[in-house]
Amino acid sequence: DPVLSAEVGDRKAARFAKSGQLAEAYDELTFAFKLCPDPKVLLNMAKLCTAMERYQEALDAYKSFIDQAQDEATGEHGHGDPEATHFVPARIRNDGDLQADCRRSIT
Repeated sequence: DPVLSAEVGDRKAARFAKSGQLAEAYDELTFAFKLCPDPKVLLNMAKLCTAMERYQEALDAYKSFIDQAQDEATGEHGHGDPEATHFVPARIRNDGDLQADCRRSIT
């Protein structure tokens, strides 16, 4: 069952993250997302990338999260909420180039 396997991967990722093994946690989430593309997994991937200071990857994951979450809410693709950038941490939000890129991609 892909959903169950993805949930197991998500729990393993949480254990890795708690023990400071962020790269391993990210790998588990990547695998879980391939099995079951849940926007919440993307959000967790973005948080891990931010913690690892991989800001461009974090921004990409936040953008994907916003797009997929919005798609689920509206049933339409590409109608991201410009205000949804509140999910993006300040250190990424406050980078003018990254912020502009994020806003362009979700409007």
